[in-house]
Amino acid sequence: MSLRYRIAVLIVALEAVLIAALLGVILNQSLRDVRDHAADTERVWLQAVGDVSVAALATGDAAGLQAFIESTLRHPRITAVVIADSENRVVAATSRELVGKAAPAFEDGDDRYWRSIEIRDHDDRLGGVAIQFSDEALMLAYRQTRNLGLMIGLAGLLFTAVLGFGVGYVLTRRLKILADAADGINAGDMTVPFVISGTDEVSRLARAFDGMLRRLHESMAALTRARDMLVEPTEAMSQGFVLWDVNDRLVLCNTRFRMMFKEIDDHIAVGAGFDDLIARLHRSIVGVEGDAMTVRDWLARRRAGPAAAQFVVDVCFRSNRWIKVSESRTREGGRVAICTDITDDKIRQRALYASERRLREIMASVFDGIITIDGDGLIDSVNHAAQRMFRRSALDMLGRPIEQFLVAHSRAGNVPAKGLTSADLASSPMQALREIGGVRKGGEAFPIEISVARIELQGRSTLICTVRDITDRKAAEREILFHATHDALTGLPNRTLFDDRLTNALSHAKRSGETLALVFLDVDRFKVINDMLGHPIGDAVIIAVARRLLGQLRKSDTVARLGGDEFILLLRDVGNSRNAVTIGQGIVEAMRHPFQILGHDLHVTVSLGISAFPADGETPDQLRKHADVALYRAKSGGRNQLRLFTPEMAPSPGGR
Repeated sequence: MSLRYRIAVLIVALEAVLIAALLGVILNQSLRDVRDHAADTERVWLQAVGDVSVAALATGDAAGLQAFIESTLRHPRITAVVIADSENRVVAATSRELVGKAAPAFEDGDDRYWRSIEIRDHDDRLGGVAIQFSDEALMLAYRQTRNLGLMIGLAGLLFTAVLGFGVGYVLTRRLKILADAADGINAGDMTVPFVISGTDEVSRLARAFDGMLRRLHESMAALTRARDMLVEPTEAMSQGFVLWDVNDRLVLCNTRFRMMFKEIDDHIAVGAGFDDLIARLHRSIVGVEGDAMTVRDWLARRRAGPAAAQFVVDVCFRSNRWIKVSESRTREGGRVAICTDITDDKIRQRALYASERRLREIMASVFDGIITIDGDGLIDSVNHAAQRMFRRSALDMLGRPIEQFLVAHSRAGNVPAKGLTSADLASSPMQALREIGGVRKGGEAFPIEISVARIELQGRSTLICTVRDITDRKAAEREILFHATHDALTGLPNRTLFDDRLTNALSHAKRSGETLALVFLDVDRFKVINDMLGHPIGDAVIIAVARRLLGQLRKSDTVARLGGDEFILLLRDVGNSRNAVTIGQGIVEAMRHPFQILGHDLHVTVSLGISAFPADGETPDQLRKHADVALYRAKSGGRNQLRLFTPEMAPSPGGR
């Protein structure tokens, strides 16, 4: 309802209330006055009829009394009169049928009622008078008065309504002009003028609106120019661009965004809600990848995120299309999102992932360790075999320099300080086997065999190292070498190893001028021990003699078993021959202490023959020969003694 109608209705309603109240007061007062007057009239008539009846009853003038009663009917309010004597018999009545009969019962009707009095002459009761009055005339007069009042009231209301509409029109005519102009602006017409002449408040309001409209028009023009400056660069973008306000309503998007989400293009409009668009797009979304693992989680975190929250998620659609959504908050609390089609990247990434997974499976099934090294010398990948080999997890190895795990040489319990870098590996012959050292967790060194190949992986130079743990092989080689160079019973060097050490020692002595001594040693009467006590006791004696010999020699010296009960000793840097003799005497004395062999106390003696370099020879054969001659002389001289070779000792062609 317009304002003018509201004003008119308000005025009419107020006037109607006032008129109704006034009419009600006037009519009620008039009705009370009429009824009071009627009551007075009733009392007067009753008294008059009673007075007339006294004379008539006293004289017995029934005819005169009947004529008087009939004359009372001319009064508009009297409808019936009954006069009875002292015996309650009707002597006169408006209805002649009642005369001479007993007075009837007087009952009131709707608009008619009886009033009665007793007729007395002094103290004597002569009879009674009953008059029936009617209010029909009064009510008729009241209704006529009421209807006249209502007509006057309706005429007043009509006049008031016309006056109200007129006043409303005058008051709201210029306000309607303002309202029509505001409706035009609301419909998008910014050219509607607010032209109202005058100096009153409405005119001032119109001029103020007109000024505000001009400034708004200028601001909108400036905003349009700014928007165009923002839109033009976004249209040149290869990614989708979208701007949401603080209430998650769409403010701006480029054409690329519409193309990416063409399923809901009809609903993409300025003011559209994010939740509404997502709800329409939800069936097309398979899932997301990122911090949130489901669409529901992503949306929940997006709504609950802090002011500076940034979300980057990869959205997968049922059409196998992938869109990366990178969204961040604006200063005003809205959001800016950049949408990038990454379908091709995802296809390549998944193909690469599948290839890498196959490669990992292949690497995991290979017995040898495989380590890849990037261009910075850092470990890029390791297979399970390499992790077991180095006793480290992939987490402990990935991203660390390769020199922490590979060294040039391996020594038991001693890791060299300098490791092998990726440059060292790259400079070695490609795919050639090379023995180096590995370093396990805790610094334990172990021997490995490695081959290196170089490949280009994703445009980067990568080294692939195939590593094999050769600890067991090296141990087997050492075991074979040990058995080839050591005595099986005593563990002492055998003749082969001793000859090698003797040759090396002579070469060094010739350069340095030091004196060496070669000692041949035999256990005296060993054959008797073997024959009498058995070979186990004999073997135990040989082992005990070997240990006691080792206890008498220096670390630089060598003792070897030639076989049976024969030993040969190499004493280095003894200074002169006499010092060699002193060492030999110490050995003889050490052997005189009894041996505890399997519950037997055995006294064992030995015989020694000594030759010295360079006095007794310069070659291994000469020294061995002369030491053997000296031993023969010692055994011939009674055993349990030693002899130093002298030139006078001629070799015995027949042996010992």
